[in-house]
Amino acid sequence: MNAKGIANTALAASALADALRYTPRRGWRFPLLSALWAIHIVAVLLVALRSPRVPAPGLLGKLGGLLALAGGAGALYSAVGEHTREGRGRSEGAEHYPSLSAVLALEEEAVASFDQPPSDGTYSASRHPALLGYAAFLAGLALMTRSLRLMGSAPLWLAAAVGQAALREELLRRAYPWYEGYIHRTPMFVPTAESAQAAMGDMQERFGGSSLPVETDEMDDEDVDI
Repeated sequence: MNAKGIANTALAASALADALRYTPRRGWRFPLLSALWAIHIVAVLLVALRSPRVPAPGLLGKLGGLLALAGGAGALYSAVGEHTREGRGRSEGAEHYPSLSAVLALEEEAVASFDQPPSDGTYSASRHPALLGYAAFLAGLALMTRSLRLMGSAPLWLAAAVGQAALREELLRRAYPWYEGYIHRTPMFVPTAESAQAAMGDMQERFGGSSLPVETDEMDDEDVDI
């Protein structure tokens, strides 16, 4: 298969995965969705590695690698970690979330938790933090590999993902009354200073060091003889 065919495979896999999110929940849906996204990521990497490259400074490639790593990790945490007990850390109600092992074992109750949209953590910075991380991953990979075909294909993949995100939001507004208020206070993709600060506060609560009360001796309002 040539690079063009691989790029089309990546687009088809991501489109099918997004379409599956709107079908009634079945036992096979989650593993199939995961497999489609895995196919997409593998196809993206093949496109990046099997296409002509443009010259660029070595430092740009290193920065691209860091951006791809950070974006990929952020997307994975937002898509999976936010729905698990371990990913919620010490936040209130974390005990009600399934464990990561239960999710990996595809237990029915654990998989069902992915249908509930979060509104805190990374989701208080952006309504679609996984998509934001995915965009950063593609941009970093393009900088790192300097792949011409990836630079041309990535905007198409992102446009398809953004369209699916907009459709999903309309469904969420109908299903969850609180989602309308969430839309008004949280940007769709790029965080604002205020939303980023809210997300940092949530992450500090989840994973920050425990704060111990500091005991201080209070002076009585009495005169002290020296």
